[in-house]
Amino acid sequence: MIVGRRALRAAEALDLRSLLDQPDVTDRLWDEAGRLLYGMSRAHGYSKLHEYRDAIAVCRRWVELAHLQPATIDRATALTALADEFATGHAALVLGDLRVELVATMKDVLTAWIAELGPVSAWMTQRVAALDAPGSGFAVRVVTSEPNPVSMAEARVLIDGVPIAARVFGCFEADPPEWVLPRLVATAEPKEIVLDENDGDELRVTIVREGDEVVWRDWRCQISARLLRDFRFDAAQYDREVDRVTHDHSWEWPARTVARLINERLRPDPAIRARCHSTWESQDLAEIGFSYPDTPPYAAFRLMVDVAGRDPAEVADEVLAGLTYRRLTSR
Repeated sequence: MIVGRRALRAAEALDLRSLLDQPDVTDRLWDEAGRLLYGMSRAHGYSKLHEYRDAIAVCRRWVELAHLQPATIDRATALTALADEFATGHAALVLGDLRVELVATMKDVLTAWIAELGPVSAWMTQRVAALDAPGSGFAVRVVTSEPNPVSMAEARVLIDGVPIAARVFGCFEADPPEWVLPRLVATAEPKEIVLDENDGDELRVTIVREGDEVVWRDWRCQISARLLRDFRFDAAQYDREVDRVTHDHSWEWPARTVARLINERLRPDPAIRARCHSTWESQDLAEIGFSYPDTPPYAAFRLMVDVAGRDPAEVADEVLAGLTYRRLTSR
């Protein structure tokens, strides 16, 4: 796929706006336009869509033409991925209020395509069901890219529809939910958190509960002058959103669910030097890493867990039971 500045130059050289404004737009041209828009939106970390002078017109026209395209799995995958960028990625900054209309249209098209295509991937089903463009106030959306075979998971924090990491860093990739979500809990004691980071540069903000409001203030970042004003949120709404996204695991793939369940049980016990994560090779393969003994020098061990076709909760219980047995018999 052509990405970044190459995608920008290709769109400009082709005069993509004029091509899409023709009476008859071929399926091939529509597909290629989508790839260029996605390439400018993602760009290996830094979006170039804001540099494209015809971005808004081309995005609008491309979405208008979507319902005319024959439904295919590849086409639905591309539309799903770009819809997430319009809704909560850097493209949302370029589109402004228009993103709400475009995302709603994309969701309608995708819903019709899925009904026509029959069974599609769990990733596509989940992403289309969750698709929306957050409006005013505080919001968090966990977004995953198309699994190939396993994707990244980003916890995108938005304020008044603006994706904060993209706004400050100019990049698309937010930190994963297990890093971000625990930090968002607001208490009466002010705490400075790292909301996101990019190549070692941290975006920091102080969060404090003041009566029936949660306040975000004192933004700091080493590399960016694009810092934000103070924000005040209704505390009840803020708490509901943090609770909702913390307990919504519908985006997880099987191995990631197993990893989360195992880590939740292991974390409170400091004597157990083990952590679990899903591998990059498969959505159904989890890896537990151990170190022993409790003091250096350590020896490292790995245990691979196959989750394919099984209930992740049952797999986690079996793994934890085995770890408990090994720990007891080793004493």
